Amino acid sequence: MLQGFNRRSFVLALIAAISIALPARADEGDDHDGGREREHHRQDLMRDAVERGDIKPLTDVLRIVQPNLPGEIIGVEAEFKAGGWIYEFRVLDAQGRLYEAHVDAATAAITKIEEK
Repeated sequence: MLQGFNRRSFVLALIAAISIALPARADEGDDHDGGREREHHRQDLMRDAVERGDIKPLTDVLRIVQPNLPGEIIGVEAEFKAGGWIYEFRVLDAQGRLYEAHVDAATAAITKIEEK
């Protein structure tokens, strides 16, 4: 497997890839192929941004932010908001509280953590 990655990191990256492949909103898939086309376009834009070096790959961001989150990452999505890409991590702490952490995809800086 990848050097420096454990099984947990691989699983988290896989979950993230699946989350990115799903529509950002439930209603995006309801207009036949239009939702899929928008999602493919979004994926292409993000892939291009990673390749240009405008944003960090998810695996790099995970390595940086994971130790600073209040619990276990249970989900990841990527979205384009306010002119930039963000990763949204859903985090569950040991007491069962759910958090959402927003991370700037360009810098891997945590910009917000809020309890849900």
